Amino acid sequence: MGEEIQTYLQDHQKFASQFQLEHFVAVKNGGTAYGRYRQVCREIAKRSRSLKQLDCERRILLIDMEELEAHASSKDNAAARKSAITLEMKQNALEELDASIAGAQREMAVFKGLAAPLKAEIGELTDERRNELEAELWEVKLGHAAVLDVLTTGRVRRGTMEAVLSLPDESRDRIVSKVVTDSKNLLPWMNSKTGEANAGEVKTQ
Repeated sequence: MGEEIQTYLQDHQKFASQFQLEHFVAVKNGGTAYGRYRQVCREIAKRSRSLKQLDCERRILLIDMEELEAHASSKDNAAARKSAITLEMKQNALEELDASIAGAQREMAVFKGLAAPLKAEIGELTDERRNELEAELWEVKLGHAAVLDVLTTGRVRRGTMEAVLSLPDESRDRIVSKVVTDSKNLLPWMNSKTGEANAGEVKTQ
């Protein structure tokens, strides 16, 4: 394999970039610090399961390679030559597996780094505290959805409105009052709910 190809392979990043992990994956269910923390914990759990599975696959692969190596070196016949080729394939698979493990570990490190300050901000998650944060998160998520509906279509879609009406009365009324009666200030309101009060302001006439 030429040096040029090897350079490209070294530059190839198999998994998502740190920017993607921080600004897209971690905020997939975000909107509040709790929402981001919940999503980050979900991603950590996924990487943890993946790493355990990859470790088992790697150990089995190493055993397969030991068996193939013994068989390939014991005889000089067609079966032994096939074992040697299969061993080479297994070695390639091991390289890919090691790359997957390294990628998952890198992503785990990113999410752990994101989780620590979010956990410090949220504090202990008792059942009561979690319920409060869930209510806040869903108000922000559905408020955000209503804002995007109005900005893109000029109205709140039926599905969004049905979800909004399922919220507790106070949360529902806050969203409806902003979307229906104060639409000029939708973006500032949305940003204030997500901790970005000075971002994305729209000028009113």
